[in-house]
Amino acid sequence: LKTAPVDPYSMFTGYYIRLDYEISRPRHLIGWRSVKDGTELYVVLREGKDGFWEAVSMHRDWPGDIPNGSVVIKGRTGRRGIEYGIESYYVPEDARQRIEDDLRRNRDQTRVKVAVGPDGQGALLKLLVRDRVYDH
Repeated sequence: LKTAPVDPYSMFTGYYIRLDYEISRPRHLIGWRSVKDGTELYVVLREGKDGFWEAVSMHRDWPGDIPNGSVVIKGRTGRRGIEYGIESYYVPEDARQRIEDDLRRNRDQTRVKVAVGPDGQGALLKLLVRDRVYDH
């Protein structure tokens, strides 16, 4: 997934990078503006020609006919759009500065690898910045 990182700090959870995704605001999908905060949604993703996954439809219930090669990810609407539970990447304190500098210098070349289970639950596996891989 293509990302847009932000770097907040919380004393209670340690250092983390807040990740934002293009699939979190699928403005091109019909009905997007009418969904209330807190609504559980299932978003169908497909791999685009650029290699990044994109939202192609959203549903309030598990979709019936999922096209071959597509993936369904479960999310919930909120102030920032749809959140999938993959928005925080925790950084060990000893690696924080290195990763933060890398993200700042390569903001447009940041992506993540996500696994999606059969129930639509997403899990963040890796943060990739250019050719560097940071395991979660």
